[in-house]
Amino acid sequence: MPSNFYILHFAVLHFDFHQILLWLFVTATAVQLLFWLGIFSKLAFYRDIESSDKEQAPVSVIICARNEAENLLKNLPHFLSQNYRSFEIIVVNDHSTDKTCDVVLNFQLKFPNLRLIKNQSSLPGKSRL
Repeated sequence: MPSNFYILHFAVLHFDFHQILLWLFVTATAVQLLFWLGIFSKLAFYRDIESSDKEQAPVSVIICARNEAENLLKNLPHFLSQNYRSFEIIVVNDHSTDKTCDVVLNFQLKFPNLRLIKNQSSLPGKSRL
């Protein structure tokens, strides 16, 4: 009978050891998860209050255009629909022979931050090269 007692006692100790290891593993995993969630939740919901309240510096975008009516029709809406508060777009017409001026003037009716400058020099820019 004593040999059965030792086997039964060993089985109870063995079961308790595995149960203790399981609870240690679960506790360590829970602590690590809470730690990482605490760190990354701060990053996920981070908001820089100072930069959002600062006034944005004005920006000018200069586009040189010579016979670029099709490209301006396609790309000017993307430039003009920016979320930046203070910006202007300046299109410099370099002696275009197509409808570049008309395209820019039509966009100017809708967007007051678009300007057209006509090159007044005697030679077009590309022919000077």
